[in-house]
Amino acid sequence: MSNYLKKALQKLLVQRRHRLYEERIAEQAVPYGVWTEKLLEEEKADILRWKEEAAKWGKQRLSVSVLTWQGFCDALSGGEKAQDMREDLWIVTKEPSYLAEEAAAEAERYFLEHPACGIAYGDEAGYFKPGWSPDLLQSFFYFGNVFVVRRALAERVREKVERAENFCGGNLSGAVKVYGEGGVEKPGGEDAAKGTVQERLYGLVLYCIDEAKEAGHIEKILFLPDAQFDERDWGMEPEFDGIKKGHLYSDAEIPEEKERQELVSVIIPSKDNPAVLSNCIHSLREQTAYQNVEIVVVDNGSDDKNRKKILQMQHQLKEEYSFRYIYMPMDFNFSAMCNLGAKEAAGNYLLFLNDDMEIAREDWLSVMMSKAAKRYVGAVGAKLLYPDSDKIQHLGITNIHLGPAHKLQFSSDKKAYYHGINRCAVNVSAVTGACLLIRREVFEEIGGFDERLEVAFNDVELCFRLLRAGYKNVCCNQTFLYHHESLSRGFDAGEEKVARLHRERDLLYAAYPEMWNRDLYYSGRLVTDILDRGYEPACRFEEKRLSERGEVIRLEGELDPVWYNECLYMGLEFTGDESAWKTGRSGGGDYYIQGWSYAVSVDNSRYEKSLLMKAIRLQDRQDEQGENEERLWKIPYRECYRPDFQENLPYIDHPALSGVSVWIGRDALPKGEYLIGYLWEDMCSRQKLCGFSAETLRVE
Repeated sequence: MSNYLKKALQKLLVQRRHRLYEERIAEQAVPYGVWTEKLLEEEKADILRWKEEAAKWGKQRLSVSVLTWQGFCDALSGGEKAQDMREDLWIVTKEPSYLAEEAAAEAERYFLEHPACGIAYGDEAGYFKPGWSPDLLQSFFYFGNVFVVRRALAERVREKVERAENFCGGNLSGAVKVYGEGGVEKPGGEDAAKGTVQERLYGLVLYCIDEAKEAGHIEKILFLPDAQFDERDWGMEPEFDGIKKGHLYSDAEIPEEKERQELVSVIIPSKDNPAVLSNCIHSLREQTAYQNVEIVVVDNGSDDKNRKKILQMQHQLKEEYSFRYIYMPMDFNFSAMCNLGAKEAAGNYLLFLNDDMEIAREDWLSVMMSKAAKRYVGAVGAKLLYPDSDKIQHLGITNIHLGPAHKLQFSSDKKAYYHGINRCAVNVSAVTGACLLIRREVFEEIGGFDERLEVAFNDVELCFRLLRAGYKNVCCNQTFLYHHESLSRGFDAGEEKVARLHRERDLLYAAYPEMWNRDLYYSGRLVTDILDRGYEPACRFEEKRLSERGEVIRLEGELDPVWYNECLYMGLEFTGDESAWKTGRSGGGDYYIQGWSYAVSVDNSRYEKSLLMKAIRLQDRQDEQGENEERLWKIPYRECYRPDFQENLPYIDHPALSGVSVWIGRDALPKGEYLIGYLWEDMCSRQKLCGFSAETLRVE
């Protein structure tokens, strides 16, 4: 065949692959609007069933009214006509016309099911809110455009508001009343001086929280704004600072004078990194406004040369740069080193800090202390950026289906994300031990770090233990430090490190089964099944919708060495059995593999892809092909649509179908342990690409 015909044929094949690529994306992609409509239909059907059941059995009912922001402010500020509002629940909204059709019924059901609840907020189309987050409410008014107050609570608060000085600030089938100014019944909301209404509303809600102690979360879409609606968040502006003071969850006032400040013991685990350690200590002493600080360095066995450098640095530093040096040779165990430092520390506050941290803002410790000093707060972290950049490394740890994850990692901090989550203090399930502040009494109460977790997840386990004990963890994303991540111990790569990572994750969820695939501060209606760094709706990727059953095919011979190519990148997000996927603990069912792969410098759409399974240990050593031959299997799969790769890899040719989501029958492979890789076969030529990850699957 002539070169011309070959090129013409290949062009046709490539065009066919491009059409197939687009068809697969269209088949798998679920537009947000379509997904939201389905969600609303499901919610409506569910509440209609509840209403029928309630009517059938004559269950208790609560009457509901709707108030505008202005109407609510007037009702709690002594408006005479507000006394006539006798409904049990008040739905407070910026614009009543945008309430969901069944908002009143959803509010009624929630408060019937939660009789102790006095105030609750609902979700909005486009904003799936976290569970009760007092520190987020101190940051801005995240209740947003719809919340519900029990009248009994409102009346108690009204009495207190009337006494406060200088405050600025039915039945299932019945009609829902709407009130505006002065409690006067009216068909809709009305305008008022925007800033004044917002200030009064914010302050009144904080009074409600003072009385109720916490707020509930109605995890239903109660508010449906259209494209013209102004949904900007508010409450972070300076004019709200005074309103936030003097309440149950207000931040602690941190004195500027050293003699009035609590002593903070900064505990820095370090080994064989004198230059890195020096940079950390100097930046801490020079860039920290908070003055009452001691530094305790815990060294688990630097060699003689580096130990002498550290001792020399200790003796040569001025008194204001001084630090205590504890030298205790032992295998690396982050938990044990932190616990040792805590025992030797003198402060009532303990700050665990990696030696590869660099202070960037003078306010960082004062901001963190304003949270740590509050009696209900457990661990406090801060925003961490990669050095000399605006790239985010840490904003708090989110506990998704795949385990602890860093949302927005590698994203630019120049823009605000998902209602300003990178701009303010937020409640989180966990914060990184690279920068973790905690009161000594709380640290000792829960028993310190778990020394069984030597390297990974020890910070997450500590934070989970704090949650279980009733504390709330906070990440201060209004300030930041630089983190030269993993300078000290390297990255978790290679089979041994990956295996250790999995063992420690298994220990974590064996101890905290209630935390598997659950995060109070991250809505289950956001994506959880993949390591998507954004805050995107769950329709972006759902395992139950995209996964498929894989066919296991035995490969004869060995892989051609020329197929191994550094242009192929890969990763595995989950490998394990059905029980591990559903509960976090292995125990039975078929096996599931989820991950991704893409290649640079080639057209990704041209390839058919398979997982590769290479036996590294088989229980049955008898094999007709001989002991020296590789035991290889491939599992062809249909690529999964991963919009996160499409967005984050603009320099890659056709990267959208980078995902894999495959179930394998429990008896499809011989019992043993397998190294997992990828095989790509070009459908427009004879080229093949392959490679192996450090991930393994154990078939039992």
